[in-house]
Amino acid sequence: MGAVGKVTAFVTRLGASGPEVCVFDHPRAGVQLPAGTLEPGEDVYAGARREAFEETGLDDLRFRSEVAVVAASRPGTAIINHPTSVGGRVIGAGYVARVLEHDVTQARIEVDGATGVVDLEVLSFDAVRHLVHFVIDGEAPDEWFVTSPDGDGHCWRCYWLPIDASPTLNPDQQGWLDAARGYLLQVRHPPARTRLVIDSDVQSDLTIEMFWAPPWSGTRAMISWVDPPNGPQDELVQRAEAAAFTQDGEIFVVAEGDDRFSWWSLPGGRREAGETLEDTLRRELLEEACVTVRASELVGFQRFRHLNGDRAGHVTTDAMFSVRAEVLPFEPRFETRGRRLMSMADARNLALWANPLTQRFLARAADAERRLERLGGGAERNGSRYGSAGC
Repeated sequence: MGAVGKVTAFVTRLGASGPEVCVFDHPRAGVQLPAGTLEPGEDVYAGARREAFEETGLDDLRFRSEVAVVAASRPGTAIINHPTSVGGRVIGAGYVARVLEHDVTQARIEVDGATGVVDLEVLSFDAVRHLVHFVIDGEAPDEWFVTSPDGDGHCWRCYWLPIDASPTLNPDQQGWLDAARGYLLQVRHPPARTRLVIDSDVQSDLTIEMFWAPPWSGTRAMISWVDPPNGPQDELVQRAEAAAFTQDGEIFVVAEGDDRFSWWSLPGGRREAGETLEDTLRRELLEEACVTVRASELVGFQRFRHLNGDRAGHVTTDAMFSVRAEVLPFEPRFETRGRRLMSMADARNLALWANPLTQRFLARAADAERRLERLGGGAERNGSRYGSAGC
């Protein structure tokens, strides 16, 4: 039963009404601080900085102090200290497990929705957590979003919480802020340098900043929703993506990823040389989801202004379609590993799609699908820049 090391990063700035700490709304676990498990041989400060970057994308951080060391688990719980099978699922190191009962060799535990019996040696009852303080020296938005493939894919909103706010964190984490609050209210914090989330080169009423967390690219971009009349010239659109509907109003989603990470996404992909957008739409839906296009409507564009990495300063654009589709037998090809049908309600609650841009697209796609249904699924569309994509 060896001990594992845990870290929590308090990233702070001085806001308009006092010091603030960076938090995020996890779609399943509530309001959280960036936190996690130290990697083998990793320094406490390096681990806290890594967790802050992976969960928020903030990288212009200056270390100030280790605030405190506290117990990593409450009575009646323990930390998984290396990957183990629980109830038929592999649970990674660092998860907090509720110990339902145990003897001298085994324990029955509940962790992340799974219940099972494990050897006692995979649990740490004496793990500690290091509370580490950083200040942010560079610019940051007041609000932004992070997507991660972890846990079948998640998207969460990051923002700044006043340090003296009433209890608002996940109950498992509120004690960390309570333990650090006295220190954080006394020390100096650099004034907030807000990075505005506005793309002045496009007409849009909705722009967000997104960070793609490792093991994805670790890059950021401003993403704007653009209605069809304000869209770019055809040759500037690089991809096509679709919400493909059945007659019953369900949509097709495809599983992507590898043995370590897997997530559900909408079918779509990059435009090949010489293709029209309709060609790209048909080919990608056939390759990824094994469906054919009976009719489609262009509902908007997603415009990406890349902020860092190899594409910093570049703009890319995706065309977003609503499609009435016909299903074929599924044969996994290329990067897709599976296919399923999902109700629109379930799609809008998918943890990976919990951001305003995807929610806007799903709403517009559902409206367009109802129009396609009224027209019989194959009629020529009026008002769509690209007309019908029926086969």
